[in-house]
Amino acid sequence: MKENEKITKRPYFKKLDVLLYFLLVVLIAGLMIGLLNSKKPATEGFKVTYANETALIFNFSQNDYSIGVGFDIHVSNEGDEWVFTVSLQEGFNKIKVNVKNKTVSVIDADCSFSKDCVYSAPISNGKGVIICAPHNLMVLPISETEIPPMAG
Repeated sequence: MKENEKITKRPYFKKLDVLLYFLLVVLIAGLMIGLLNSKKPATEGFKVTYANETALIFNFSQNDYSIGVGFDIHVSNEGDEWVFTVSLQEGFNKIKVNVKNKTVSVIDADCSFSKDCVYSAPISNGKGVIICAPHNLMVLPISETEIPPMAG
């Protein structure tokens, strides 16, 4: 009976247990904050690929672009907005770029009835990809290290 009383009178957590759990929570919270705040390469532009060939590269910081050899791309610019009409054998895609917000979206295409690429979320903050499967076209964010020097 005395053994039973010892067990029930003993505190549920000892001071050392509480200290160990507290340190464990602080360590996990610190790791989570570190992972969430880790620096990713800043998105400085985007590229458009057709059949794995680079058709267009745009640099937000320089507000400049480079068109791949052999691609038919019509360009228009109004202030902070650019519109690139990429003409392909399969059809066309219109890509709108907002330099101020660093966003890219496909605003028109003749790829299919559903036009999934047009209804895709814009690429912003380096997140997202826009794919036009019928035209074999992809719009991808790129970091500063991936942008080749542009002749101007």
